[in-house]
Amino acid sequence: MVNTRDPEAQRLALAAMQALSRGDKAAAAGFARQLLLRRATDPNAHQVLGVLALEAGDLAAARRHLETANSAAPNQAQTINTLGVALRRQGETEAARRAFAAARALGLIGGSRNLVVTSVLNVGR
Repeated sequence: MVNTRDPEAQRLALAAMQALSRGDKAAAAGFARQLLLRRATDPNAHQVLGVLALEAGDLAAARRHLETANSAAPNQAQTINTLGVALRRQGETEAARRAFAAARALGLIGGSRNLVVTSVLNVGR
């Protein structure tokens, strides 16, 4: 998902993802916001901001960012899976199930796990 045609966008995307992976949420958000100033629909920036919003419990913002990331770069299993988590937390179980199934179809093991968990949670409903 990294834009190789714009070296500064590539640097910001990598910095945001690295900051997120090491748990530096403030830096991750800062790099992602800088990236959005260069490219408003950058999937990397929206993925990072979506994860941060999800972790903060802002489900509406998480969903908005993750849907934007998915629109900008479809078929990214991790984005779709994370969107499924946001949907499940919003109580949209069927939409979450579809997202997890799509992530699984793209080869993400976590998508299979989340699909099973969602199915088990819905038994008897």
